[in-house]
Amino acid sequence: MSISYTITKIEDLIEIGRILSHSWFRGQSQEWNNLTPKVFRRDFIHMRPELEYILMDEFKKRSPPLLESLPGSNDQLSWLFLMQHHGLPTRLLDWTESPLVALYFAVRENEELNGELWALNPDALNNQGVNIGLPSLDNPYLLYLAKEPFNQNEINNKIWNYDPASRRQELLEELGIRVAPTTPIAFRPSRNFPRMVSQFSAFTIHPNPSVNSDARKITDFLDYPRNLVRYIIPSEYKANLLGDLRSLGISRGTVFQDLDSLCEDIVCYARDLDHYDGPRLPEPPLCSGKWDEFHRDGH
Repeated sequence: MSISYTITKIEDLIEIGRILSHSWFRGQSQEWNNLTPKVFRRDFIHMRPELEYILMDEFKKRSPPLLESLPGSNDQLSWLFLMQHHGLPTRLLDWTESPLVALYFAVRENEELNGELWALNPDALNNQGVNIGLPSLDNPYLLYLAKEPFNQNEINNKIWNYDPASRRQELLEELGIRVAPTTPIAFRPSRNFPRMVSQFSAFTIHPNPSVNSDARKITDFLDYPRNLVRYIIPSEYKANLLGDLRSLGISRGTVFQDLDSLCEDIVCYARDLDHYDGPRLPEPPLCSGKWDEFHRDGH
């Protein structure tokens, strides 16, 4: 189990980002103490075992009229990115390389509830799991987890008799590996959407626990604080932290990159102007010496 600490001010986060500079971060607006992708959470996992496969198949069938371009039929990772981007439950879990973006997600909603921010060492996750380091997008273990939910013939022809063991063996032979991964894999995606760029997106992809009894969660085997640490953001600090983030350029508009988010930012900007008093601007903080000393040095 990971160790938990507390964030109460923006300076805490700057220190976290400085020290854990190789970590990835995830913000959650309430205390779940859980790092499970949406499709494997309690409200989905107790449905039919093949629910994940049904979701994938239905999206591929119904989405083409709504999309300007489609991923290739065998480019399962790009299909997963697209589904995740539009809110379909998948086996991907979002992370970011920016602690500021992660904090935004931890404080932007549920103001009355504590939030949480996770810091993950992705290299440690992969080295203790499948022992592959950060993989390229054509790594066979990564492709196994990406391909597993997509099984067109099985879904279309005999959905009620779906046989995950048979599918597993087919994939192992196709990809030239001996065993299926039983732990999540951290990887950097191709950032196909503006939102993925602005959010510094990274992902973990997870095995399906309903068809793989050996599947393990991140919190099952990463318990050293340098590899996985959880920070609680008490609810009473959320509003101030959200304002601090906005001052640092982290807002809904910069994170989501869409017109709805832009409009929300404009409203916040207008409200800030209402409290703005130009003639009474504060003196800038002197972080490393007085201005006249800096000026005398010839700068």
